[in-house]
Amino acid sequence: MIWERVCIPRVWWPSLVEKRALLLNGKVFVLHLNTKRLSLIFKIRNSCKMWRNLAKFPRVASWSNGGGLLPKRHYSRSEFDVVILEPMKLRRYRYFARSKEPLSGLEPLKTFYHELDLIQVRFKQPNVLFLRSELILQRLEYLKPSGLLPRQKRKLIERSPPVVVFTEDHKRRTVNYLRGLIRTQKDGVTENAHLFHPCVRMISMSKRELDGRLKTITEELRMAQQSALKMLLELPCFLLHNTEASPEKCVVLHKYDLPAGYNVDNHTAHIYPPILSTGLELNPRLFRRDSDEALAKKFPKLFLGDLLDYSYPTHHGRGRPEDLTEFLIGTERRELRPKYNRII
Repeated sequence: MIWERVCIPRVWWPSLVEKRALLLNGKVFVLHLNTKRLSLIFKIRNSCKMWRNLAKFPRVASWSNGGGLLPKRHYSRSEFDVVILEPMKLRRYRYFARSKEPLSGLEPLKTFYHELDLIQVRFKQPNVLFLRSELILQRLEYLKPSGLLPRQKRKLIERSPPVVVFTEDHKRRTVNYLRGLIRTQKDGVTENAHLFHPCVRMISMSKRELDGRLKTITEELRMAQQSALKMLLELPCFLLHNTEASPEKCVVLHKYDLPAGYNVDNHTAHIYPPILSTGLELNPRLFRRDSDEALAKKFPKLFLGDLLDYSYPTHHGRGRPEDLTEFLIGTERRELRPKYNRII
């Protein structure tokens, strides 16, 4: 049994012959009259071909299920795929998504942007560049005191770009992303804590603000807009599985979920940007649009400790880490802006 909702123009009204045809065998289920439009909900028992022969509507504008006669069904897609990955134009490789064994470690994600995304910031697609631009701007702020030239910064970011790492918290039913590293000294040994922050379900930005971010990136790196968009869209993206069994220390922080004793007015920490390690022998085509399943099958088993670069060299000058308190307060301020948090 297939249910279809067909929206027809106000000016159309079925003739007597069409009424008889529609009422035949109980095809018409409900007739709803609205001030703006007429809606017919049909209970179809026959094939789609018979239905088209039975009732031919004059220029139906669109179907409520997205353009096709049969409704789209997504049985294998999780909420993470629909809410987080699809707005960012990312998808999982079938080799990992259809794995029967439980996954552990890192899983690469595939990008599927369009040609128009390389030309300009598109309307009603703010999630594509929001998180990517956040991490690029964080890296540029870190490199500001280093004294590098724009060309040197661009080469450094292209060789060791920021990484986007997601992880699912099944207990709290949230998705977190890796914001950076918090480094502490204990008995002369540096310990790295990986800071994760919850992803807002559908956070968006205005096109003007995204254009301003893109202009800042192009000016800082002295590159064309198309090259900057290509760099943003091809940032390495991963999905981290089973963080509880991970050998690295992972911490999830939010301004409304702080550890006991932490006060944003009196405490803070430095957040170092997540950087892809240059020692990895990964094919760069894995994070491009033309990657395939054969390339995903060759991806080695990696953890966060293998993926990230923890050296943070100072031979070009000491960088400027991000302030934890400023980040938490700024993120809260953005989440409370209903104008830019609407569902599109």
